[in-house]
Amino acid sequence: MNGVINPSSNLITTINCQQPNGSTHYSLAIQAAQAELAAHGRPGVQKIIVFLTDGAANTGPHFFSAGNIELTRPCQSGVNSAAAAKQAGTWVYTIGYSIGGDQCEKDRNAGILESPAITPDQALAQMASSPSNYYVRPDTGQLNTIFTQIAADISVGSSRLVDDQWG
Repeated sequence: MNGVINPSSNLITTINCQQPNGSTHYSLAIQAAQAELAAHGRPGVQKIIVFLTDGAANTGPHFFSAGNIELTRPCQSGVNSAAAAKQAGTWVYTIGYSIGGDQCEKDRNAGILESPAITPDQALAQMASSPSNYYVRPDTGQLNTIFTQIAADISVGSSRLVDDQWG
């Protein structure tokens, strides 16, 4: 409340248990967010997903069968899940934080890239509802500004879905 971080809060303890250098998957996060909005979103209120990632999708959940797109094309499956959310009327904002040299990989451990190739920038740009809804490579100081911009955008209703180029 006074701007001081509470080290024993649920948020901080959850963040502190996260391990760096892990794997990243976009699709199921987008699907879970959309499911939550569909199940518990307020009627008549615009549904919005703000998706922040620090890397490319580089693996898929191993409970899928070997040929499933979730495994073979984890970045593209994120694009597909975002397209479904947008088709349902949800606005999608994406933030690619520190994605620099990351590559969309079918298998991170083996270094096998998605085919056809897609970069994290391309995936996140396609996931966003419009070009202005994608924020690329912000530094830590810019994140607060980005979230403030998104909040302002939402509050005045200037965001909207655009032509099929982004759908």
